[in-house]
Amino acid sequence: GIARATDGELYVASQNSGEILVLDPSMRLLRRFPVAPIVSPTGLALGPNGNLFVSGFRRADVGEFTRAGRFLRRFTGGGLGGTNCAAFAPDGSFYAASAYTGRVIHFAANGSVIRSFTGYGLSSPMGIALWGNELFVAGGGSNNIVVFGLDGTPKREIRHVDISGPQGVAFGADGTLVTSGFYNHKIAWFTRAGQHLRTVRPIHSSVPRSLAYLTSATLEANGQPALGQPFAMQLEVRHEPGSLYATPMALATAPGLQLPDGRRLPIAADALFNLSLGGDPAFAAFTGRLDS
Repeated sequence: GIARATDGELYVASQNSGEILVLDPSMRLLRRFPVAPIVSPTGLALGPNGNLFVSGFRRADVGEFTRAGRFLRRFTGGGLGGTNCAAFAPDGSFYAASAYTGRVIHFAANGSVIRSFTGYGLSSPMGIALWGNELFVAGGGSNNIVVFGLDGTPKREIRHVDISGPQGVAFGADGTLVTSGFYNHKIAWFTRAGQHLRTVRPIHSSVPRSLAYLTSATLEANGQPALGQPFAMQLEVRHEPGSLYATPMALATAPGLQLPDGRRLPIAADALFNLSLGGDPAFAAFTGRLDS
């Protein structure tokens, strides 16, 4: 599970060690804390009250913690089992995915169960995201994304050849839906209506799961997402540095990916891109780092 606070802190669930890692925007470890009594944390969400909600896969519950790591309370019931993720509605209630039962459990802010629902053959739901008045649930076992109304009414499903064991689901600032494929190791983008936009298989990726947009809380005046921090691209695959250079371009929104100093990486293939894919001797045995 991944969640990002508006101040830039990134929270990552470590399922096997039963703890949360807190990173700064440059990915430096700030602190870590255990999540007992929650067992096997798999999903994270930041609530409207600023607290961190942790999905416990093994004990079928969701725990509420302060961002400093203090345990506050535990939510369970409604047939919850194999809890994977949670997402908050505008009224402060939240939805939790139950992988074992193939259902979504809707909890009130006070912890009571409002309803339990499913639809379109949803199996092993692994990711949840809200946009407007719709809830998008990734069916890891049913190879689809099921769209529900906030009252749990199934409205439609999204299916595509590149949706294989979808795990994570998230929205960019422009409302574009992105999901991760557990079985095909791909990341795919769609419109909310289900139109496929593009698919990328990141180099070195393996069974990708949760997704979180690092820039969703900060927008430029023109509404485009801004990159919050400089970054380096690690080039480890000989003869293929251009593929890595292309990855941030594929993630960008037109007219390009903005860097912190205001410049943009181009969407169009430029000289560096062409040389790196064309077998130029300068790239033939390159292993190193390029800054942004």
